[in-house]
Amino acid sequence: MMLLEEKYPSMRPTHNIATAIVQHELARLERALFLLMQAIPCILHMEMRVGLKIFMMLLLDGLAAVKDSTLTFPLAKTEKQRVKPYV
Repeated sequence: MMLLEEKYPSMRPTHNIATAIVQHELARLERALFLLMQAIPCILHMEMRVGLKIFMMLLLDGLAAVKDSTLTFPLAKTEKQRVKPYV
């Protein structure tokens, strides 16, 4: 039984070039996967930072509303009485 490369010697360079291209592409994919694996913690960190920023903005808006007495507190007439439960 004859190998394809033995039967058609002109295909040998083509086979080597195709193998080199495949190896190059695999190396490129491995680098891309490595970069993606490095990016995942950055994405999770960014998500955490954005969540904390939203939470902080809500707290600051709520505290500003308490200080400006835009929230209704029937028993708390002064700013000190309104802020005391939240500080």
